[in-house]
Amino acid sequence: MSRTKRVNKSKFRSGLEDKVIQDLKNRKVKFEYENIKIKYQKKPSIYTPDIQLSNGIIVEVKGYFDAEDRSKHLLIKAQHPEIDLRFVFQSANKKIHAKSTTTYADWCDKHGFLWADKLIPEEWIKEKK
Repeated sequence: MSRTKRVNKSKFRSGLEDKVIQDLKNRKVKFEYENIKIKYQKKPSIYTPDIQLSNGIIVEVKGYFDAEDRSKHLLIKAQHPEIDLRFVFQSANKKIHAKSTTTYADWCDKHGFLWADKLIPEEWIKEKK
């Protein structure tokens, strides 16, 4: 009896990350993937953002955005106001939990985070810092 292993051919953590990275490469955008570490106080902890654009904008790519992630990003924003952290969601209109009327996009708007759906907008890439 033979066993087959499922092999992840992508070096990225999710299909959405792979899609976003491929889009950046196709547009010949300069970026770094998981190249920086940001310390923040929770235990202490270290946060490794997904993407840093050449203009310094940090982009976190999220399919699922749970309460722990939301809490972590609020701590990071409070402790590092100099960081321009933005989100790309697989579905920005997804509810933060089943009984909530708040979407991922609503949460970002409420807490002052810029967000996009599916891909990094051209405006972010061209933005000067």
